[in-house]
Amino acid sequence: MICRKINRLNDAKNILEFLLNNYKRINYCYKLVLVYYYLKDYKNAYELLKEWYDVFDDKDEKMAALFWIMACSIKLGYDNSFVKKLFFKYKGESKTGYYLAIRQYLFDDVEIDIENMNDIHRSVIYYAASLFDEDNRKMYLEKVLTCINPWGSSCFLAALYETK
Repeated sequence: MICRKINRLNDAKNILEFLLNNYKRINYCYKLVLVYYYLKDYKNAYELLKEWYDVFDDKDEKMAALFWIMACSIKLGYDNSFVKKLFFKYKGESKTGYYLAIRQYLFDDVEIDIENMNDIHRSVIYYAASLFDEDNRKMYLEKVLTCINPWGSSCFLAALYETK
């Protein structure tokens, strides 16, 4: 992961592909998806998430994976039918940024109290807004980058790579 943080994404990709192919662990899959996404290889990220989606156990992990499926499908110009199908398989309500961003994508009438969110969830919502709103994309990416402590957010890193 150090390779990813110092912008050696191709090295990180090669290492993670090797680890995933040899050890088949879900955490390698998720990290590889994010590296593909940062490299703007949305098709590989999308396909890998589709293949591994049912392996994610934790509900928060499933929502995060679904968020990245949504982000890739937006970047690739796909319709929302696959995201909608997976979202409706999910049972329950959540206050995470991933869940709320997906709901906002699928249903326009979602109210989000962004002021009372932590920085990680706030960065997810801003990043999602940058995907939905092409006219204000730059402003939302800047908002992601100005969250006080968003380092735990993969959306922060995605915004960082997109503003370069």
